[in-house]
Amino acid sequence: MQGSTGSGSWRFHIVGGQSCFERRAFCRLPLDGAAAAITGNDASNMNRTFERNTKVEAAPLNQEAILFNPATSKFYLLNPTSAIIWDRLVSPTTAEALASDLCNSFEDLLPTDALTDVQTALNEMLSMELVIATDSA
Repeated sequence: MQGSTGSGSWRFHIVGGQSCFERRAFCRLPLDGAAAAITGNDASNMNRTFERNTKVEAAPLNQEAILFNPATSKFYLLNPTSAIIWDRLVSPTTAEALASDLCNSFEDLLPTDALTDVQTALNEMLSMELVIATDSA
């Protein structure tokens, strides 16, 4: 969704949408297609840790979250599952640790599915400059 205000324009994106969590009905709205993996910097690399981009502003919205990246002037709506991931990214963590947290939050979630979903969400967040990936020691 796009629009404008008197002082400029804004864009609205959905993170963690249909392609990522469709099989467990975690999503509210479909993605806008911005979720491609970043070569060399993607979440499937087991030697990476992830954390929030400290320049991104966030606000809770029920079980979801709204993020604003001032560098891109874009707002993002995170579904409940992506909001859980965002909450855990307050300190550096791995995709595997995030998947484990999701399994603890959703009793019928298989670890392999959780890891796939976390990697997809992290790749989306990386592509939108919401999170930062660094090599683990």
